[in-house]
Amino acid sequence: MKDMQAIRDEHRETRESMERYILVALFLIEQRWSYIVSREFREDGITAKQWLFMVILGNVFERPPQCRRWLMP
Repeated sequence: MKDMQAIRDEHRETRESMERYILVALFLIEQRWSYIVSREFREDGITAKQWLFMVILGNVFERPPQCRRWLMP
């Protein structure tokens, strides 16, 4: 793995270069995280995205949502 200072120096030339580097780094981190989490939940039969969706739903609502709210204007 490259030294962080060497990476910064390599992409310091322009703002666009640094932005590209940050986007690629975030993409690679997300891919690695997704792989690790999916591997951990393989025996439960869910993926990282499904697990994250369940976490979000569990924290968004104070009580379970009712379908009637969505169906009635």
